Amino acid sequence: MKYLILFISLIYSAEFFAQDPDLVQTWYLQELFYIDPQYYYIDEIDPSINPFITISANLYFEGQGACNTFNGNYTQPVNGEVTTVSFNNSTTNCDFPVHNSFEDSYFGFMSDWWYYYIEDDGIGQRLTIYQPLDPYAIFTNYPLSVSDNEITDIAIYPNPTNAIINITSQQDSILGIQVFDLLGNSILSQNTNLETVDISDLDTGIYLIKISTEQKSTIKKIIKN
Repeated sequence: MKYLILFISLIYSAEFFAQDPDLVQTWYLQELFYIDPQYYYIDEIDPSINPFITISANLYFEGQGACNTFNGNYTQPVNGEVTTVSFNNSTTNCDFPVHNSFEDSYFGFMSDWWYYYIEDDGIGQRLTIYQPLDPYAIFTNYPLSVSDNEITDIAIYPNPTNAIINITSQQDSILGIQVFDLLGNSILSQNTNLETVDISDLDTGIYLIKISTEQKSTIKKIIKN
């Protein structure tokens, strides 16, 4: 009997997520608050990490923390509450204390229950999951942190453009360039001729360009018109 109840529950869960297709995609963690003082801005963690979670329509999820991966399943939300019914993660020592501490908080939160809402943020979509008192996590459906008003020594122009983007760096030499779509897929990469990037073959839309120099990497939004 209990297996029949679980089967029916999973059917209703699948129907719920099918009604909310925005949730079914890859989400990149930007900010996490678990238990004071465990507060993390992902772009400030050094060495850098790229934690994410991919949610499938069948309620299966998988993702990555700092150096470990995780997966599991959700049940049907009840009154807006999502419950994690199974959660598994690898247990490799990440070598860096901040990475291990982060994963303790991240995996602890993601293996629990939470509420969520999704909103547009001007670049893509933002997913906020939270518990009523304190813990929350903010994800976006594009990788890393992007600020339209970020002041750096790297300039890109023209933007928007329908073909060539020029790139200049006032201080450091540019070592590599990557272009991502808003799902985090790398669609263009080059390590030579680093003063220009030709995006004429890309579809019209918003992309992210990662410019790596000797000292740092910078992410900027570009628009193909």
